This record gives sequence, structure tokens and C-alpha cells, in this order.
Amino acid sequence: MHTSLKHLKSNGFTIVELLIVIVVIGILAALSIVAYSGVQGRARDKAVLSDTDGVAGELTRYVTKNNGAYGMALVWYSPNGTNSNIQFSLSSGNIADVVANSTDYCIRVFNPNSTTFKTLYTAYQKGSFDSSCTLLGPSSTAIATAGPNPNALTWTKRATAGSSIWTGFSSSSDGNKLAATAYNGYIATSTDGGASWIQRTVAGSKQWRDIVSSSDGIKLAAIPNGDYISTTTNGGASWTQQTTAGSHEWTAIASSSDGVKL
Repeated sequence: MHTSLKHLKSNGFTIVELLIVIVVIGILAALSIVAYSGVQGRARDKAVLSDTDGVAGELTRYVTKNNGAYGMALVWYSPNGTNSNIQFSLSSGNIADVVANSTDYCIRVFNPNSTTFKTLYTAYQKGSFDSSCTLLGPSSTAIATAGPNPNALTWTKRATAGSSIWTGFSSSSDGNKLAATAYNGYIATSTDGGASWIQRTVAGSKQWRDIVSSSDGIKLAAIPNGDYISTTTNGGASWTQQTTAGSHEWTAIASSSDGVKL
């Protein structure tokens, strides 16, 4: 009896062995879930593409029946309901935003659970022409729901630079040192990304046309209309007229990154 019990004990699993098995099973399960999620995401991507083509087919049908005109009758944001002129049912989870004017349309379709086309701003787009979706942004209703585009640039008016007929602009590689030319005005420079500006009156008030900068923003070269090229090696504090270049109606100027070659 004693020998039999000892034999049975030797065939059991230790706690460490059980833990190893549980960890391996957990890893395999996690990998399976990730793989399945990837398959689902790719399937939703394909559904987005398919639905976009389906909506485009409806718009083509409409325009054929209406003498080539699109118009506001095709505007549609699917979460707000159906559009009687677009008889198409979207795949589950897909959202469509259709904008149109008399000559163009743009379709944007996305699915928050897809892999690629997750938001209004990463939606798959299809327009009546290649440039249609550039000309026609998302509908105001879609933007109100999705919020502003997180990838969009924001702009700040720099009143400290003054109001002028600006004709040229240059920047250092880090974007901190800026320089701009004004037509019938002065060159203006900034060393703090445009927060404050200095009018470089020593360069004179001319019909400035263009300006270039070295990558560090120290060497600048500017061209006026009907005058000589001017250069500076100290960020605009002082300027030299390059009379050897001659007086011409200069229209454009380029520079090497070190500002030596113009």
C-alpha cells in the first residue's frame, strides 16, 4: 500500500509545472485574440472600401437621372438617418459622410473599429474628380460630431509684424528664426518663431520680392525689384548691397543650407 501511494505521487504535476502550462496557454490565447482582431480589422477595412464604391454607384445613378447635376440633395451623414437619393445600406459599424455641390462630390467612409480608416479624418475618400475631396471638406455635421481635425495646422496672426504686402518668407531649420520681405516696405526678422519682429530699416525700404535663409537663420539674402541683391551674415542686423550682381528686376532667389551659395 505504501509503495502504491508513492508511485501515484510521482506521476502528479508540481505547482511550477502547472504555472508554466497556465502561462503558455495564456500566451497562446493572447496571440489568438490579437490575430483574430487583426483579421477583423482588415475585414472592416475591406467593408469600408466596398461601401464607398457602393455609395459612389448610387451617386452616379442619381446624376445620370438628373442631367449630370449633383447638388445638395446628395448631402448625407449616415448617423443622422437615410437619404432617399442614396439607396444603399452601409455595412455594420461603417459611417458615411457625403458632401456635394452642383459639379462635385466627395464620399468619406470610416469605421472606428477598422484597422486603417478609424476616424472622419482618416476615412477612405472618393470624389467625382481627383481634387474633389480637397475642394470639399467634411460636412459641418460630421465635424461637430468628430471634433476638429487633430492633424490640422493651427495659425496665429502675428500683429507685431505689422500689416504689409508680404512677398517672401524664409525660416531656419528649427523654425525659430524667420525673415520676411515686404513690397514697398522693410525686411522683418524674428528670433522667437514669430512672436516678436524687428523691422530691418538698415536694409532700406524697397520693393522686396523674395528672401532666403541658411539653415541656422543667420545668413540671409534678399532681392528687390529694380535694385541690388542684399545679404547679411548676422541675422539682419546689418546688410551689404551686392553691387557686383547688378541691378535687375529680380524675381526669385535660392540658397544652400550654409547660406554661402546663392
